[in-house]
Amino acid sequence: MKVFAVPVDFNTPFPRELFDIISPERRNRLSEFRRKEDKIRGLLSELLVRLVLDLYYGIHSHQIHIIINGFGKPFLKNLPLHFNVSHSGKWIVAAVDDQSVGIDIEKIEPIDYQKISRSFFSNEEYTFIMDQQKQDQLMSFYSIWTGKESYLKATGQGLSVSLNSFSVCNDSGKIISNVSPGNEEWHLQSYNISPEYHLTVCSPSAVFPDKPVLFTLEEVIGHFVCKS
Repeated sequence: MKVFAVPVDFNTPFPRELFDIISPERRNRLSEFRRKEDKIRGLLSELLVRLVLDLYYGIHSHQIHIIINGFGKPFLKNLPLHFNVSHSGKWIVAAVDDQSVGIDIEKIEPIDYQKISRSFFSNEEYTFIMDQQKQDQLMSFYSIWTGKESYLKATGQGLSVSLNSFSVCNDSGKIISNVSPGNEEWHLQSYNISPEYHLTVCSPSAVFPDKPVLFTLEEVIGHFVCKS
């Protein structure tokens, strides 16, 4: 497994030819976005995956065909690799592996985490959050939230699975590194790429990289502009 991240500067010029590199489906979807920031995040999400597949796996962009399953999860057609992407605020992140993988990043912002966790989390998870010191509760909420989201993305089921139907906490009330709905075992790994964000990766494997590989925005854009 490999995990990657790139920070975004929304004031950076993005050459129009970059939109010709991504899949027609994503290009059409981006055309419906009104906000510039949403278009850029969507563009960079796919460019990051294409860059990684080229640099680390020798798969060139013209060989990459991305399809979407019935739950909205993207797959690589005719390639023995799995990937997942996420973005929030100024960060775009991706995970690539030879088995199913999910990734989620969230910007840590003040929200009514007590109401949300009571409504959508398991009783065990809600109790875990509320048992923390007041100053740690918000971070605990995002730790659970990104864990649950990354699991749903890894399994490819999305929100067809209820958020309170599984738990990423054990009986002792601690965040653990695996969730086991049914007979499946999944593992979680969190990374600290910025104090204002929480990033979690989910995989059937318990082996994770020590840290994400960081690209600059210039490296991502330059890779494709130089080759186009």
